[in-house]
Amino acid sequence: TERTSDARARRWLASLYNNIGWTYHERGEYASALAYFEKAVPAWEARDDPRGVRIARWTVARAYRSLGRNDDALAIQRQLEAESVAANAPDGYVYEELGELLLANGERAAAQAHFARAFELLGGDATFRANEPERLARLRRLGGIE
Repeated sequence: TERTSDARARRWLASLYNNIGWTYHERGEYASALAYFEKAVPAWEARDDPRGVRIARWTVARAYRSLGRNDDALAIQRQLEAESVAANAPDGYVYEELGELLLANGERAAAQAHFARAFELLGGDATFRANEPERLARLRRLGGIE
């Protein structure tokens, strides 16, 4: 699909890069995951899909964290947070990841606030509640919510 001139086939590139990236990430091959996540960003841009671009940037930051590049990850997540707040569309996944990064950096109070916000947002998602009960419980605990 990368070499084809068929526009319909090329539209699959963004999703393919994302899925291949997650396959590598789940295998612990974070550098390979990052390479595919980085390829997904312009592929989503070519589709003129702002939501896809935001998710792709989030995955790049997530791979950075897995590689120990927390400052790089934090910069992207903070930018995503600012954009989502400006659009009045806060993203629980961004807050969760900010919490993880701040916790890893030893900033417990700041991390707690982000985990609490992630819990509030993701806890309002019925699908997340049904499929991620342990993760939601962890967000509650780390967010200091009783």
